[in-house]
Amino acid sequence: MQKTALITGAGSGIGQAIAQQFSQAGYELWLLGRQRQKLEGTRSLLSGPSHLLELDLEDLSQVEKVGSTLNSQLGPGGLNVLIHNAGLIRRAPFDETTRHDWEQSFRVHLLGPVLLTQALLPALVLAQPSAIVTVSSNLGQMPIANTSSYSALKAALINWTLSLAMELAPRGIRANCVCPGIVDTPIHGKPTPEQREFMGQLQPLGRMGNPDDIARAVFFLGSEQSAWTTGSVLTVDGGISLR
Repeated sequence: MQKTALITGAGSGIGQAIAQQFSQAGYELWLLGRQRQKLEGTRSLLSGPSHLLELDLEDLSQVEKVGSTLNSQLGPGGLNVLIHNAGLIRRAPFDETTRHDWEQSFRVHLLGPVLLTQALLPALVLAQPSAIVTVSSNLGQMPIANTSSYSALKAALINWTLSLAMELAPRGIRANCVCPGIVDTPIHGKPTPEQREFMGQLQPLGRMGNPDDIARAVFFLGSEQSAWTTGSVLTVDGGISLR
């Protein structure tokens, strides 16, 4: 039976690269994101079957509805891999952040994934052994200035992942987390060549990350290559957290 993987934030950047990794390995994919046009762009790069679902993690009623719908659509094989990749960031001093900033970050980075996972838990149990992979950030481990809401909720995402690893192991579900550093994706806007060079020089390995660097780590933790790994936090940041 063909294995299945579901990816949030699949329309661009890291999510798109993750989709390509799993598609190349023969998985049937469920691609979730806010903009169908971007999801179609990801689908055009894939070699295997895929399904598209528009989902805004800020809309919690929509999250619950999509999760319930997916349970009936995934079929008898259930869901082998659930990947929480969607994210957003607003850089601002703490005293300039708003209630909306914090609520938005809370829904997208934590409560949305929590509700989606609860809804899809029967499908993950059905497919066991199965895996959950969350994409956090090295800022969830070591924050920097002007990222308080993002860093705090990414830290919560890490802790929740470890809780899942403990609770779900008896049901044959692994849970692990990847913490990227500075990756060349749309979340960082469109840096100039000079800015890209500067950001590259910040890394001990001498360059910014690219989406494939993260996608390979996510694939490892989601696939049977890591069958005896759960509760791990894998930092993939070019060594910048060592500074």
